[in-house]
Amino acid sequence: MASRFGNGQQTELSARFFQKLASGVPGVLFVYWVSLEGDSHRCSFISEHVQSLFGIDPSDLSDNADPIFAMIHPEDVDAVTESIRASADTLGTWSYRARLRLENGGFQRLIARLSTEFINLGFGTIDQCIDELLRSIGMFFKVDRAYLYCFSDDYSVMTNTHEWCRDGVPALIDTQQQVSIEDFHWWQEQIEGMVSGSRVVFIEDVDRLDREAAPERALLQEQGVSSMFCVPIRVRGRVTGFFGVDSLRRRTWRLDQADLLIIVSGLLSGALERNRLEEELLNQSIRDPLTGLHNRRYLMPRLDEMLGRSNRHGERFALAMFDIDHFKKINDSIGHLGGDYILQRFADILVSQTRSMDVIVRFGGEEFIVVFSAVEHGDVRQLVQRILEAVHEERFVFNDTDIPVTVSAGVAAIEEFVDQPATPDALIARADDRLYMAKQAGRDCLVDASGTLRI
Repeated sequence: MASRFGNGQQTELSARFFQKLASGVPGVLFVYWVSLEGDSHRCSFISEHVQSLFGIDPSDLSDNADPIFAMIHPEDVDAVTESIRASADTLGTWSYRARLRLENGGFQRLIARLSTEFINLGFGTIDQCIDELLRSIGMFFKVDRAYLYCFSDDYSVMTNTHEWCRDGVPALIDTQQQVSIEDFHWWQEQIEGMVSGSRVVFIEDVDRLDREAAPERALLQEQGVSSMFCVPIRVRGRVTGFFGVDSLRRRTWRLDQADLLIIVSGLLSGALERNRLEEELLNQSIRDPLTGLHNRRYLMPRLDEMLGRSNRHGERFALAMFDIDHFKKINDSIGHLGGDYILQRFADILVSQTRSMDVIVRFGGEEFIVVFSAVEHGDVRQLVQRILEAVHEERFVFNDTDIPVTVSAGVAAIEEFVDQPATPDALIARADDRLYMAKQAGRDCLVDASGTLRI
């Protein structure tokens, strides 16, 4: 609705009438007034929606309507102005379709860019993409920190995995690792709200937190936080953490701030879910499904890496190949399920008798490989001997039947390769030759460069 009054004449219709009219007619957000000379204009009535839809403070429009015209696309301004003039001259209904440059348009473009980056991200680059998202969101909303936390499975511990800070703002990520929330009862209630109802946590003023949130208020004040938003992150339908932003000063947040941050959390959730799926697929491709050990696909590049370190830095390592003796007879006597049981139990023994730095692989069938890192020749013999002894001490029982099990092993060390280049295939071949020698020597023994050792 447009109206024109000459010489500053005041409208005879009261503000109350405009309020009733606007509330009764859908879509009316403001009533526009322009002077007869056209040198001033304002909105005599402004509904509250102008703030949430256009991001404009209503008080800014009550004296001057320039902010409304600033939203109109430059190519449409003249036509809009002419249509308003025509409406005022004829006292007819004003209607015009124009392009607007809304504040959210920038947000939409930002989300579109970040979405494209997440869609096109390569495997292993999720951390860089999350860091860029936090930086972009932090700059767009003019906050001081943006961050991502993950929860433990029982929601008793949370860890800051990614953080962006504005220049000059101290980082908190190093102090926010494996943080127990046992003593933060108010925060536990907020987490429950995230988990059960996808609730957004909004603290408008940290200093005004309720008494029951005293521990949380003290911690946030120590961190310099004045106001904050936290939005849950879901992966496969389960809340796994939250995305949040902090302001270190009192500020007025957008009315749609929570909605916009929910969009960001949705983008993060989708990216994390995709990354988790890719990791699971990769893990499946390099893991043996029966024993859970790594497979040959994982072993070969690891050997290349270890050979590279050995060539550059002289790091020593050794490879041992194990074979379960008479495994075909075991399969024939107790069936393939019994054979699977033996393979699984031997895999468990390998895991329990080796170190976290060692590489354990089911190479194929009943053959296993262990690559021992940072060891001397004598140490390798003792480590392999300990594995064979553990097999002797283990009781293998399947369907109430004791199954006698022994293992043979062949060992090859990197320092043996003096006159020929060491390669993954060459290491494996030498260990395999010595495994064959152990079989020929009567099984249940190991063979290395020093000879045969019986248990």
